[in-house]
Amino acid sequence: MSNEAGRRAGGQAGRPMGRDVIIAALAAIFLAAIPPSRLPAQVGHEPSQSPFRDITTRQSLTVMGGYFFGNSARAHVGALGGPSLGLRFRSGLSGPIELAISTAYIKSERYVIDTRLPAATRMSGPVPYDLISFDAALGLTLTGQKTWKGLAPYFALGIGLVAPTDPTTDPGGYKASMGFSVVPTLGVRARIGSSLSLQFEARDNTIRYEWPLRYFDPVDDQGNPISPPVLNNVSDKQTTHNLTLSAGLSYHFNF
Repeated sequence: MSNEAGRRAGGQAGRPMGRDVIIAALAAIFLAAIPPSRLPAQVGHEPSQSPFRDITTRQSLTVMGGYFFGNSARAHVGALGGPSLGLRFRSGLSGPIELAISTAYIKSERYVIDTRLPAATRMSGPVPYDLISFDAALGLTLTGQKTWKGLAPYFALGIGLVAPTDPTTDPGGYKASMGFSVVPTLGVRARIGSSLSLQFEARDNTIRYEWPLRYFDPVDDQGNPISPPVLNNVSDKQTTHNLTLSAGLSYHFNF
């Protein structure tokens, strides 16, 4: 290649590199001229205008009131609907994961069956059937460690106990006693200040019933069969779902 051709080739290769240097320098000057506080606004909200706010507290104590809808179950002797009043302690564990311990008093009623009586008269009531529930649950705040426009929706799954305040055994052999419960919960907290929030939730207490043999083969005092039976061609066990809708006031703190 001649010297003239070499100079021509070198010039062609040098010009694009020179343009790149100039463009990079102009970009650096432009970025340096923009205040750092303006950069986040190019890709999102100004911090003061963001709908998200950090949750700075890890514990809360909540007083809840609501309505337990109940489920009388197949035999119609299960817990009926009634008001509920509860208390919950909640503590953050890691990130959006939390531990919640809850207890509630439920003012319920139920019917009583005496299998020794004719079918038309064997059911009586309803009679008072007050319940105490206790459960521990792991929860997940769906917005993480922040609120969105003051709201923090959550989901929790717990296990606990539901027990009558006065355990009894009916004349028909059914035992109204304590039982284990699985408790899924879905709710939302609405912050109304740095340390207070309103809470709205729906939860389900599962209650398991075991039906006595006399519900399937009732007899009178003389041992004579009574027709029809209380239950027929079904399992002697049943798990029911018992919805509770509630609202509460929470106080948030750190310790």
